[in-house]
This record gives sequence, structure tokens and C-alpha cells, in this order.
Amino acid sequence: MKRKRNTHKWLRAAFGGLLAVTLITPHMTVSAFAGEVGNTSLNASSEAQKSAEAVAQSNRESGLVGFEGEYALDDTNKQVSVIVEFVHQPAALVEAVAEANGEQVSQSTKKLKALEEQDKETFFEALEGVDYSVKYEYDDVMNGVSLTLPESYVDDIAELDCVFAVYPNETYDNVTTPDGEADFGTAETAEEAGNGAATYALGNENTHYIQGMADSRAYLHTEELGLTGRGITVGIIDTGIDYNHPDLQDVFADTLPNGNTPKAEELLNGKFVGRNYINNGNAANDPMDDQGHGTHVSGTIAARGVNTTGISAQGIAPEATLVSYKAIDSSNSCQLDDILAAMSDAVADGCKIISMSLGWSSATDATHGTNLGLNSLALQNPDVLFVVCAGNSGSNSYTLWSPGTSPMALTVANALIPSENRLLTLNHDGKESQLRLIRSDWSNTVTEENGKYTINALTADALGNYKMVLLPTVDGSGLGTGTQAEFEHFLQNQVSTNALKEETEEPVVTETEIPETEEPVVTETEIPETEETELEVPQTEETVTEPENAEIQEEENREIGVAAETEPSQIPEGVEAETPEAVAEDYEGTLFVVQRGESFDSTVARILSNVGDGAILVINSENRQNDFENISWWQGYYQNYLPVFTIQYEEGQKLIQGLNVGVSYDFQFTKAAPLSSIEAGGKGCKPAFDTSIGPVSKTYDMKPDLAAPGTAIISTVYKDYNGTADNYEYAYSTMNGTSMATPHVSAIAALLREKAPGLSALEIKSILVNTADRAAFGNNVSRLAVGAGMIDPDAAVKAVDEMVYMTAKNDHAYSNSAELTTTVETPTISMEMIPQGTASTRTVDVTVTNKGNISHTYNITLENTTYTTVNESSSAVEAGNIFSTDVNSVTVAAGSQATFKLTASVGADAAGGCYETTVVLTEGNSRLISPAGVFVYGASTIRDDALDSDYTFIQNAVVSRGEYMQLANYNKYGSDRTFLHYSFNDTTVDSWQPLLYSVDGELIGVIEGTYGDIGQNYYYWNTIGDWYAPCTLDDDGTIHETGNWGKIPEGAYKVAFLLRKAGAQPKVIPIADFYVDDTLPELKLADTEKWTGKLVGENVIYSGNIYDKGTEEMKNLGINSAVDERVFGNTTSQKDNVVILRIGEKDYRAEIDENGDFTITVPKTEATGNATIYFGDHFLPQGSEGRPDDFYDGFEPEGLSYAVETSVDTVPWMTAYAYRATNMATAEIELAYSEEKEPEKPGKPEEPDKPVSPDNPSGTDKPSGDSKPSGDNKTSIDKKADKATQTGDQSPITLYVMLCCISICGIAGYVLYMRKGKRRK
Repeated sequence: MKRKRNTHKWLRAAFGGLLAVTLITPHMTVSAFAGEVGNTSLNASSEAQKSAEAVAQSNRESGLVGFEGEYALDDTNKQVSVIVEFVHQPAALVEAVAEANGEQVSQSTKKLKALEEQDKETFFEALEGVDYSVKYEYDDVMNGVSLTLPESYVDDIAELDCVFAVYPNETYDNVTTPDGEADFGTAETAEEAGNGAATYALGNENTHYIQGMADSRAYLHTEELGLTGRGITVGIIDTGIDYNHPDLQDVFADTLPNGNTPKAEELLNGKFVGRNYINNGNAANDPMDDQGHGTHVSGTIAARGVNTTGISAQGIAPEATLVSYKAIDSSNSCQLDDILAAMSDAVADGCKIISMSLGWSSATDATHGTNLGLNSLALQNPDVLFVVCAGNSGSNSYTLWSPGTSPMALTVANALIPSENRLLTLNHDGKESQLRLIRSDWSNTVTEENGKYTINALTADALGNYKMVLLPTVDGSGLGTGTQAEFEHFLQNQVSTNALKEETEEPVVTETEIPETEEPVVTETEIPETEETELEVPQTEETVTEPENAEIQEEENREIGVAAETEPSQIPEGVEAETPEAVAEDYEGTLFVVQRGESFDSTVARILSNVGDGAILVINSENRQNDFENISWWQGYYQNYLPVFTIQYEEGQKLIQGLNVGVSYDFQFTKAAPLSSIEAGGKGCKPAFDTSIGPVSKTYDMKPDLAAPGTAIISTVYKDYNGTADNYEYAYSTMNGTSMATPHVSAIAALLREKAPGLSALEIKSILVNTADRAAFGNNVSRLAVGAGMIDPDAAVKAVDEMVYMTAKNDHAYSNSAELTTTVETPTISMEMIPQGTASTRTVDVTVTNKGNISHTYNITLENTTYTTVNESSSAVEAGNIFSTDVNSVTVAAGSQATFKLTASVGADAAGGCYETTVVLTEGNSRLISPAGVFVYGASTIRDDALDSDYTFIQNAVVSRGEYMQLANYNKYGSDRTFLHYSFNDTTVDSWQPLLYSVDGELIGVIEGTYGDIGQNYYYWNTIGDWYAPCTLDDDGTIHETGNWGKIPEGAYKVAFLLRKAGAQPKVIPIADFYVDDTLPELKLADTEKWTGKLVGENVIYSGNIYDKGTEEMKNLGINSAVDERVFGNTTSQKDNVVILRIGEKDYRAEIDENGDFTITVPKTEATGNATIYFGDHFLPQGSEGRPDDFYDGFEPEGLSYAVETSVDTVPWMTAYAYRATNMATAEIELAYSEEKEPEKPGKPEEPDKPVSPDNPSGTDKPSGDSKPSGDNKTSIDKKADKATQTGDQSPITLYVMLCCISICGIAGYVLYMRKGKRRK
């Protein structure tokens, strides 16, 4: 996590994946091509020359670089971590630059090294007396050091003559997501690996299942190549590896990849497993994985498939050797200096394929420190190939991650591939429906026998029929979504129904035999043909209702008469009650049909816990027809796997037409076909929705280079990935992301290198790009999403035999300043940018290199010329005659090169965006391709719709900073903070900053710090809280803090984003309303000493009123909490308050209306004695990505209450919700009840004509009781409220008393009169 400024708050992002944040897996192939290449001297130094310019210090910014935002320096003695680059570069780099330029170095290697050391000596002498600590010294990624020292000295060391630049040692969080990486050996030939090679023992598919990576191997046909990666080492920079995993324990060698003998302290159990850079208690030679990502990547590359527990995984290169470099910790965090050290060590150890499934999502250009290190190492080691993930921040343009933005990297996109036998035809009574099997237990392969298809998790009868049940809602009124309550109610109902049937000897109700009685025992609701079953979002009441209320609800359900259910109390006397557990056995192996609305993982877990084996069929919602694309592929660990089928909405309605909920029906699977993407235009593949999209920011490079399978990849994970485990039976998982696609490419590069050990990095990269399958995606997918196309191992292996490849100079391959751009040779052709509104022409030289033994003549054609607007990578359209070549064919002799020119001509009226084509060379059956593009850009601006308002919001619109917070000093769900969701339409924005405004639009201050994560569907926690600093804002976007950081005062505000972009006018865009409320609501009861309720049957009903002034103001201003509105359909009202009556260990929640009037129903037996009242305001749902431990089912005053698991499209990532109040207090009360009269509810206080104290919202004389809680009596109960004996209409009593008085007075007067009369007489 990133620590923010002086507030010391924590910041975190979640990507698309994420943020399904994918680790970049650098795939390094060392190549030293053996022998001379004909008589023609190839310009082998062209790439080196251009790369040398890329790392030259004259091309880069010096001094303090990157110290802004969260890395801004203060004049304090706080220790900070920095990376220092010295003036004199590594000797090997200097020599490589000179060789590339055709020059001789004027100084010897010895002298160059002496200059390196002199810089270091001078530097450390200058630090004498300073409290510093050195972590790493670098001599290849740069000449420099990583160290910590007081931040007040950082600007001083930047001014030293021996220092070129100082960089912050960036910490990056959420580095890992479902991805993987590995390390292959580097012997020049497979035979030379000798005893340095790992042991090889492949699993026997005849003895147990080997399903991990099965779809990938089948689609890519890798098992038909006759190559296994034997003798090749792949280095993996990731979270480590579980080296005890049965499928991975034999992937290590006892020597270094370069053949040298490791030091004794570098060996682990006699093998060189790798290196550990994390301070986690493990030794430096122990890269044990404690996160799962690295082990998954490793298994994708080289898992052996030998686990004998019944399942296993086999990688793409199952005989390759791996070396693991653990640079990412268990919390998905890494530091830049660790990554640089790992890259340096991997190269020094001899790894020539380096897989990096990691990246900096905020660094979308080519200037990041990881790019500098990668370029330096690649320049010095042309045989080392870095394979790097593109990132998971799609699907907008400019979302590639560093170091995948480096021109030297082979950058990999994530694509969906068809799955074998996953499109199944369900046949019920002759009616066929197509089901998509999108998830399955690994052992649940689909097999065919006698025209029927079987799947293990489902149980068939003797005739081969399966059973399906339409799961009812709790009230039986329709089709459920798969909640726990629905499963429990369904099974309990079967218990009761079976008991009645046993007593009455009624026939069992089935789909084919329904009793002809007028009132059958089980009455089900037939789903009409025209009915559109909508997603029913679980309501809070369903979760929080007490058992007594649940009984009332069930009584109401019975009165509906739609799905009458037999109560257990109705079981006839003498009939032995069947248990739900026994009934559950009857439904084991059943297909449960539900409508979309619950997490698949949760529903699978409920089937496993309630009935055992089985499956679910999810009917897609009407507005999400393309279920194969839009349903999350994430499927947790193996132990929670069951088959998950989906069906399109309309077809699903036809399937359930005429069927009854809660009834069993027979069906069969009669057909099976490969499951392809609906949106792939019939081509079978499509880019994943979250794969990052090019071009590279600021340079407009064409990236990524190619695509590979990266969605729903089943591979190995560490043993305790799913909690504490005794063995490795369940040490497998499905993961998604470019991190998963990257190791596929790394493994295939290892196969190529096994075939031709001398291949250089550029040669492997070019061959893989030139032979990619563009047709796999169709014409409407931009090359900015998938590069040249889907990787094609068979075509690549054949191309190695001919050794011809195509490249071009990239004029914007690398840039570290606004003034200078440099060039490298790449197989992806990037042409210069063209300003919009200008008629311009761009021409590049395309080079064809022939390292084979025969001459070739190729026809040159241009295919699929398209135009793609920004952020529309899946909507490319035909562009016409933009591109041309100067010749129609090219001949290249053996051992030589030939060139031709590619020209792009763009008119002044050309729309902004990318114009693309595929350059194709063909000779007979041989075909080579390179993607090419030119980007037309307008003036640098920030779009008016830069933010996607549908996905930019604050979860909870109100926080507290007062003494009555329910959850104070709490985690991210505390009462003083809330989640921020945001999504960018304009991903060219460089950074954003939240600002605080008044409701009238006046700037008040700045919130927290500056953020650089730009993408779609991100979220942060602790960003929007109760802290701010007063500030002013200049026209150029500069913020000047004018006061100290402090707490935001009570009241209503607006939150806005300040968006910045180089060369563009900053833009402020409001995103949400916001409220700070520190005051408790006012609670009114009839009597604060003894609360008297009304006895109704066996229950006592208590009443009162709770009123919150802040809630009323929010309602009047139209301020609603986004999650409560989007997920649960609620807007702000006094119903947002909460009153809980705690009697002993039982809690009873009040039902509150919009005016704050409430009632609480308590059983008569509980309604006496002392009790505690909890009352609070803004009791609103808080969302979470998965259900955390502090989400409780019932009321929890020190946590979050009434948890519910659900999800909606408009609140990405969140799958669980629970409630907490903003302010909350307690009061002690004595309970009583009366059978004579129900006490009246105190009315809502009238709104005053003028502002009044929040403690006295009625505007009347202040009650004698203090309305502000204090001491043990934390209550705002009005002690002056009328008592029960003082309520009601007193007029009849008063009249009666008056008449009595008059009568008495009359009688008394008469008596006195008579007495006086007697005296007179």
C-alpha cells in the first residue's frame, strides 16, 4: 500500500482484474547464433545502436526525478528509500554503445570499471556522518545504489558531481493477480545441459487426471511439436514458487543456468531454486511462495503433471528448468530496487528467458525505472529475452504497464480461447437448449458414449437421465438466485412434503405424474412464457429479520397460495420426521437452475455444503446476453469447483417455460461442441475485457506485440493457498490476466530455443510476432489490443527452419525527455504520430533478414487496413487506402537483408485515432506478418467526459469525525472514511487529485494526495475521509496549501477531481456529493425510565421516533449513498437510522418508516426487565470484494452487521455488503407492557423556521434531560416526553368531572339553604 502524505492514511487500488493487477513476466531468450551467415555482413548492431541511445544519459532527465505526489520531499530526518544513478555508466554498457556506433572505446575496460568505482567512493565519502544504509549496489542495470537516508539530504546528494540522478524507490501494491512466470535453463544446446538440467518425469494420463493447462495445450497443439523445453532455463520474477509442490519439485537444477556451480549457501535441498529479496524470515536462497501467483506462473510454464492425488497440471514446456526470483511479498507489494536487483541477478545467473508477470499500472509511458533497467540489460545481453505482461487496465487506450512499454520487451496481451466440449445441448422431453459450461471440476471432463455426453459431478439414473430442479425463491413465488436461505427452505420443504406424502400415501409429484386432485400437496408456480424473470436483489430485510418476523413472513407466504409449503408443525403425529440432511442425499448430483444474481463461487459452495456434488445453470439476465464474455472467470481454488453452466436469457426462458419451481425433471446431454466467444465474430478468440490497450503513452508505439491464452488458466498454487492444507490435493486454481498469458509465451520461447539454442532475443521475438495468427480474432479487433495476433507455436517452429524475419525501425521506441526520441528494431511497426487536421505522410523502412541457407522472394501485400478510435479497440472499421508499399515483392538472399518502404498517407480531414494494417510476406505456404500503425492525434486536451459518471462515485456519502462514531480507529470500513470508485473514459490523463468544494461550488481544500492510476473500474479505500487541507488552485493546475491538515467541519460538500495532463489545460470535474455528520440522531420514547409496549398476541410492540437532522438535510439536498441506491434501491430518508433493542444476548431491530417512526416487536416472555438500546444514524451498506471476517450475519456494534452477498454491474468488484452507522450510542431502559392501551408514537419533531441546535431539532424549549449522551447513559432520549398515562383525548373525563362538581355544589347549596330556612322558622 502507498502511505499518503502527513495523514498517514493507506491507499489501495483494485483492477479489472484489479485491479486484477498482472505481474509482467519477462521472457528472456539468450541467442548466440552459431556460425557465419553467408558472405554478406548483417547489420547486427542496429538494434544495439538504437538501444544504446535509449539508455544514454544525454537523453534522460537528471537530478531529482519523480519526487512528486506521494514521494514529495520534506525537510525532515525521516528515513526514505532512494535509488542513486552515478555519472559513469557500467563498463559493459559503455562498450556496447561504442560497438553499436562502430566506434572504439578510448579507454580500457579496466579504466572504465575504475571510473565506476570512483563515483561510488566519492559518493560514500560525501555521506560520511549521515545516517544511511545501503541495500543494493548495481553494476549492470545502472551504475548505482539503493539506500535509505534522511529525506532532508536527498536534494543535497542529487547535486553531487558523481551523481547523475536520484529516483524514489517506488513501492507498488496489488502487483500480483492471476498470473505466472518461470525460469528456463540457458545451455547453448540441450545436450550441454548435462547434470545441470532438472529431472524429467511426466505424468501418465492413463492413471490419473491431468487437466491443468489442458485447454491451452489443446488449442496451441504444443504436444504435437515434439518439444518439451528440455535443457532450457526460464527465470521467473514473481512471488516465489512452492518448490515442494509435486508438479514442481523436479523443475530445478543443481547448477546455475550458466553452468557454474552455486555457492553452498545458494543451494536449497541440493538444488538452485532461486533467490529471495523479501524480508519475510526466509533465507536469501529460499523463494518459497506465500501468495500463489508465482507458483501459478511456474506451473503454466513447466509443471510436470505427476501429482498422484487425482489431479495435476502439466505446463507448456514440461521439461524446462525453472529459477524463481521472489521480489513480491505476500501482500502483493514490491519495491523498484528489488525488481531491478532480481532482473540483474537473473541475467548474471545465466537466465536467457526471463518471465515477468508484473508491472506499474500508473507508468504507461516508456520512462519508468523498470524500463531503464530492462533496456540496459537487453543492450548488454542481446541473447536475453524479457517476456512481459501488457497489464490488466483495459479496455481503454494508453493503459499498458511498465516495463511492458519498453520496445526491448516482448509484450503479451490476454485473450480468451475456445474450450473443448463446453457448448452442450440439454434435451428435456425433446426440447433442446444450448448450455455453456464455463466452469468445471478438473475431473469433470465431458465424455461421449452412445450419443450421450456425461459429466462426473452430475448423477445419472439407470437410463442415463440427469435430474434438474428449478430452485424456488424463499416464498416460492419464482425462480431463485441460489442464496443459502433458498437452499435451506427448499430442503426443509421437501422434508415436510415427504412426511405428509408418507402419511397420506399420496403419489410423489414429478414432471410426468401430477395428481389430478384439485389441491395437490405441492402447489408450484408455472413460469409463463411471457414472463421475464428479473434479477431479484436480496433486500436487507431478508437478512436482518428476526426469527419471529421470519415466522410472520412465512405465514404471509402461505397466504399467497402461489407456492404453498408444508410447515414442520403440520407433520402428522406418529410419522417420523425426515431430516434435511437425508433429503439432501436425494438431490446430490442435481443440476440446480437459478437466475443470475449471486456469486457463482458462493452458489457452488452452497451446493457442496447442502447436497454434495451437483451443478448450477444460471439463466443470464436480459441485458447481458453475451454471458461468455461478461461473466467473471474467477473461480477460486480447486476444492470449491463444481460445473457452472450459463444460458442466454431468451433461451433460458424457453427452457423453463411450463416447468414448476421446486420440481425434479429428467434431461440428457445429447450434443457437445467447442465453446467459442460470442463476440469474436465466429473466429473463436477475443481479447479479454481487461487486457491493457496500446499505444504507449506519449510515444504512440504500437503495443502489445502479440496475444496468448490468459483467461481461466488452471495451474498450480502453493499448498496453503486455500488456507491450511495437509497435502497438495487442492493446490490448484484458475487465474486470469496478462500475467497468465505471459508464461505461455515464455514457455513457447523455451520450445523455440530448445529447437535452435543460438537464437537471439530479437530473433525469437520477431519469429513469434511474424507467425502470429491475426485471423483468430477477426477484422474488428484492433492491433492495439492483441498486437500481431494469437501466438502460433506450430508456425513459429516451422519459421525457425527458414530463419527469415521482418522488422522495422521504431522512431519512438524509447524516450526519457520531451526533446529526444530514440530507435530500436522491432517486429511491430510503429510510425510517427500525425497531428490531426494536417495532411501528412509517414514512411518507414521495413527490413527482411534472412539467416537461412537459401534465397527467398516474397510477395508483399497489405491486409485488413482499419481505423480504430480511441478506447474502442474492439470496434475497428475499414479505413481505405491509407498505406502503400514502394514495391510488390522483395528478394532476400541467404545470409543477407533486404528492405522496402511502407508509407502512410493521412488527409487533413482524418479523424483522430489509430490507422492500422498488417504487412504480409508470402512465398508458397510461407507467411510472415507484422502489424503496423500510425496514430493521428489532436491538440492535447482532457475530454469533457474524461470520467465515466456511471462508474465514478463514493460508496457512502456520509462520514463522521465526532466522538460518537460507531467504528472509530477502525479499518477501511470505519465511520470516518468511505470507498471511492472511479473509471476513466480519457486514459491519456496523467494524474488526478480529489478536491473539496462547497455545495455552491467554492473551492475549500485538497483531500489526501495526488494519484496516477488511470483506468477503468478502479477503487480506492481511505481516499475519501475526514481530512483536508485548505488550498488555492492556479489556472495551470498548481495547488497551494494555505493551512494545516485537519478534520472537515460538519456540513454538505461536493467532491471533484482535478485532472492533469502534459500540455493540456487542467480540468475539474465534480464526481459526488458528500456530507460530514458528527451529531447523534434524536431518539424519542414514551418514557425514558420505563418503556411500555402494547401486548399483541404473544408479542409486545414498542414504538418511538428517531430523527436525524443531517439525514433530513441530505434528503433535501438530494444526497444519496451510491451503494444503497445502486444495489438496494434506497434513497436517503429517516429509514437510514437504526434502533436495536438488546435483551440479554438477543437483538431486535426496529422497523423505521421514512419519518423516523418505528416499532420493535419482542416476544412477551422477553419484554420485561432491563435492556440496552443501540441507536444511530446513516446505517448504510459498505461494499467489499469478497466477504471479510468482520462482516457479521446479525447485529455487531463493534463490526459491520447484517451481511448480504450479492453483486450488481453498477458497483464493480463488490460482492458482499454489510452495515455500519456513522454515529451510534447506547441507552439503558426498563421494559414493561400494557394490555389496555398501546402508547402513542411520538411524532416527528416539526422542522423549525430557522436553524437550531442539532440537539434540539424540534425548535421548542430544550428538554430538561440533556440530549447529548454523556457518561454511561449515552442517549438522546427526551425525558420530558409524555408518559403513557398522559396521552390520549382527555375531554370526556374532564366533562364528567365538571358535571360531578356541579352536582356536588348543587346538593351542598340545597342543604345549606334548607338549614338556613329552618333557623328562620
